Amino acid sequence: MSELKFRILGARDSTPQEWLRAWANLYQAKDDEYSSLIATARRQSLADEDFIRIGKWKDRAKTETRWKPNVASVAYLIWKQASKELPACPKDNEVEAFLNEWSKRTYIDKFPNGAAKKKRFGLSRATTLLHFISGGRFPILDSRTRGAIARLYDCPARNDVHWYLNVFWRRFSELAALCGTMDDLRRLDKALFSYDSFEKLIRKVHRFDLDWSQCPAVESVPGKVGGAWVLKGTRMPASTIFANIEAGANIDDVMEWFEGLDREKVRAVIEFASRGLEKPPAYAR
Repeated sequence: MSELKFRILGARDSTPQEWLRAWANLYQAKDDEYSSLIATARRQSLADEDFIRIGKWKDRAKTETRWKPNVASVAYLIWKQASKELPACPKDNEVEAFLNEWSKRTYIDKFPNGAAKKKRFGLSRATTLLHFISGGRFPILDSRTRGAIARLYDCPARNDVHWYLNVFWRRFSELAALCGTMDDLRRLDKALFSYDSFEKLIRKVHRFDLDWSQCPAVESVPGKVGGAWVLKGTRMPASTIFANIEAGANIDDVMEWFEGLDREKVRAVIEFASRGLEKPPAYAR
């Protein structure tokens, strides 16, 4: 654990608690439905309509036009199975079998042209199901949380039940203890999602995908640095700040290397770009 590096935007290292606060606060999705479902699961056994709510939340089926069979990325038929079977939380020695059984369930999507495609429920949905019926005890595995754990521990990531139980879950629990958030595991989940999104943020900056006109700390002046977005009153491109952060610099380094910069403007640019992270789905994943 001592070898872990907790990095936040604009700083090389931070305490685990600072890391948790910084990255969790960047998670922008509303959590009302999640909180309601978890509260229900901790209070009583989930009813059939609760499993439907879980499915809609996980697969981002926010409208009735999406909550039906044959819709891309919506495992409608398997969620309906869950609502009929009402699965209960498995005992610890039964978790592996539970995840294997649910993740391997399949359904058929049929298309207007007559084509059909078999799809799997998958491990991400299976761990989502386990997460709720366990009252949040077991974390949800998805591409973002999986990638974040791999980055923090510098280890390869896998998408199988064995890795989830023997690597991901254990390290998730270790991180929760280290960050002091054992009583709010959802906060760690949010932080992991945002942390893994950092590389996507850097790519968006490099591709000029951010709408810098909405950031009051920068300006674009014809004939000045080719019209690039720069910190107001300077010739410092906003993209240069992130090129240095990507290379491992922090705000102090940027201030030292580039004279005449306003620290608050640099910080405002970083915070603006951070808010430009792709908004996560209801559960990121």
